[in-house]
Amino acid sequence: MRAVFRLIAVVVVALVATPVLAGPWGGLPDAVARLQVNPANGAAEAVVAEAEESVVFEAKAGRLPVVAVLQEVYASLVTRLPDGEERVRRLHERIAAALVVYGSAHPESDFSNAAAAWTLAAGYDRTSPAVDLLRRTLLPPVDPEDGAVWTAPIDGASLVFQPPSRVRVGCSEIDRRCRENEVYFRWVEVPGVWIESTEVSNDRYRGCVEVGVCSPPKDDFRFNNSDRGSEPVVGVTWRQARSYARWAGRDLPSEAEWERAARGKELRWRFPWGNARGTGLANVWDGPLVGGGPLAVGSFPPTGWGVHDMAGNVWEWCEDRYRLGFKDLPADGSAMASGWGRSVRGGSWRRDIDLARVSARSWYEEGYRADDLGFRCAMSDSSEVSDARVLSIAGRAFPVDIEPGRELYGADLSIEDRRYLERRAITWLVLEERAADAVLQVASLLRRDPRDRVAIDLLEWVEQELVDEAQAGHLTTVRELRTGYLEAVSGIQRLEPRLQETNDRLLAALRVCGESFARRGERDTAASCFEEGLRIAPNDAAFRRGLESLVPKPGELRTWPPTAKTWHGFRAVPFDSVPPRETGKRRLTSCRPRTSSLADSGLIAARSPTQSTAGVSMPAPVRRPVVATPTTIRIGRLTPCCG
Repeated sequence: MRAVFRLIAVVVVALVATPVLAGPWGGLPDAVARLQVNPANGAAEAVVAEAEESVVFEAKAGRLPVVAVLQEVYASLVTRLPDGEERVRRLHERIAAALVVYGSAHPESDFSNAAAAWTLAAGYDRTSPAVDLLRRTLLPPVDPEDGAVWTAPIDGASLVFQPPSRVRVGCSEIDRRCRENEVYFRWVEVPGVWIESTEVSNDRYRGCVEVGVCSPPKDDFRFNNSDRGSEPVVGVTWRQARSYARWAGRDLPSEAEWERAARGKELRWRFPWGNARGTGLANVWDGPLVGGGPLAVGSFPPTGWGVHDMAGNVWEWCEDRYRLGFKDLPADGSAMASGWGRSVRGGSWRRDIDLARVSARSWYEEGYRADDLGFRCAMSDSSEVSDARVLSIAGRAFPVDIEPGRELYGADLSIEDRRYLERRAITWLVLEERAADAVLQVASLLRRDPRDRVAIDLLEWVEQELVDEAQAGHLTTVRELRTGYLEAVSGIQRLEPRLQETNDRLLAALRVCGESFARRGERDTAASCFEEGLRIAPNDAAFRRGLESLVPKPGELRTWPPTAKTWHGFRAVPFDSVPPRETGKRRLTSCRPRTSSLADSGLIAARSPTQSTAGVSMPAPVRRPVVATPTTIRIGRLTPCCG
């Protein structure tokens, strides 16, 4: 903390040393102070007005990160004046007007930047025309015709309008193969809804991953295969599906909305195409393509109002919590909010055609994923979407990307003003202890002046943060910090000895990390520390020995401290984190030794440090914390759990 305060002092001295008359931004703090003393000070008013013109100029040029930074600086200083809030409001109106003009002049040549300009304008002024521009851009047309098709601008999805209808949700009238969770049907008034004509494909989902909003599927075999881009994305959890839907400005459909789209125009049919089971109409297990896996979206003819693959191919996540019947299904077509897990609809290529009926349903836990589980999105009628929701969608889809260290890139600023604004930004980064962002500011400063005093002090602080995070085992932060650090110092000859010294300190910290976590029995974290060291120094023998020491050897005795941990499938994990075995389900969610333990079979023996070695039974698989005492375990033959 002392180093932080010293660094702040250096930055403050640099700020004070900035010439007051060099430009409006360097002189703005002094001008505001003079206006607080004398509101009629004409020279100070001129500085404030020049700063306002600077922001508006950047808005007209479409330099959105610069606008965001300058506006924040202006507002933080000028609000100290008695009429400060009114001044900020007037400036916001001028900025919004300039951004609307800029965005409207570049809607086709640079759509994303134009939409981001409107989003920023609407944030500054809710009465701005930017709000209506965003509504027309992000939402489908109002009062559409039945079956109308609209292409979403964010991800290019085609959505089909399903007209409002009174729908019998659940078992079809003439269906004799309904299961227990379908028979208790309910009549529901489903309002008009837009639903995607196909399931979300790998290519569309990749767009969300590339902007950093969505995480890739756990099993990315299909996802990373360029030949499978048109197949539905699979292996995504309900949470991942919802993240995509929110990024795209849509939702997951409720069960009522999904079934309304599946039934199409003939609301009494058992299947999307009619009452007959048929063949070759869906990708199901007992179809002509047995066991072939997911097919490209839209491989079968559309049904109803123009939607594809409502039967088979992959199960589709819905918004609803699952209940056995429809007694508690809302009558307005919205999702069930109470129950367990999340509902899925449509059947899949792994299931027979009976599970492709429009009323067939199942459920999974929110964190479940499988190679026959995907999703599609839906969207309410535009007239029902509030302005606040539109701005929320726009903010997620078109954020103003402010990259630390490059916030002022391209700005029309004097050298002194730029220097003042950079020093000010550094002050806040240090106060908030945001080392990962601060190191990018270091890179920006050192590119211009390798001897910059503030940059060198900031570099020293980042180096210490790097070592501290490594010793604490925060390896994700270490990688992020080190990447920025290398960017800052690489190529600067006079800093090469410093780079080598920091690498040596970092490697020493990673050795301490691995050894300390190994002593505490946290083998996964210890292994990660050693592996990170090998990534930096591949030939380091100490890290290799550390990794080898974590591999249990037959007959080895190892003492574990009282950390409320116990052995589970040859891996020490908190016992209350083990999920229970589900009953009445086709899938197995946990793999764990039976009550007749590994110790009973001679694989593991346990004893207290003061007692003789004897075989003991493993704890019964129940969900409760286990209070452990220091125990030595003997590792026997390494036989995998559960076959």
